[in-house]
Parts: sequence; C-alpha cells; structure tokens
Amino acid sequence: SVSPQWKVKATTPKKGFSPIVAFCFAINYILGTGFLTIPWAFVQGGPLLSGMILVLVILLSDMTKGYILECMAWAEAMLDEDMNVVENENKHKGGLGALGEKGKQMLV
Repeated sequence: SVSPQWKVKATTPKKGFSPIVAFCFAINYILGTGFLTIPWAFVQGGPLLSGMILVLVILLSDMTKGYILECMAWAEAMLDEDMNVVENENKHKGGLGALGEKGKQMLV
C-alpha cells in the first residue's frame, strides 16, 4: 500500500463464545419468542386478524391433540398388560377385528 498507516495487522480470530454471550444465548433459548414479542406482533397484525389467527391455531392444536391421543389409544389396544404385541387370529379381516376384544371395548 501507499501509506504505512493502511497496513493491515494480522490477528488470530477468537474461537467460541465468552461466558456472557453463552449466558445470553441460553436465556434467549429458554424464553423462546420472548414475552414482549408476542404482544407486539399481535398489535402490529391488528386485533381482528391476530384474533382470528389465534383461534385458528387453537383449533389446529386441538385437532392435533386429538390425533395424538387416538394414535396412543390404538397403540395401547395392540398391547397386553406386559407391553407385548398381542398376536391376533383376526389380522386378515382388517378393521376392528384386528384389534381384538380389548381394542373394541376401548373404542366403544
């Protein structure tokens, strides 16, 4: 370079985070989206639209909960008291016959 003041000094970059930065990241992960971000987004989106989206998310969450509970019930119906898979002679029939009497009782 033309001027000695413009010379770039070589430095070795630091590796990793300082303990303070690591602490801040940990707090950020624990808080998730943040307790101030959600109300701010609600106000920015407008009360009507934000309320409708909130109700939609509530309904989707409830549907998902129902599907998970139903899958758990079906899985439990296929196991005996010792958590072993129940072999059933009605497998070829499909439908409720594959669940056996215990599975049918759970669904009724």
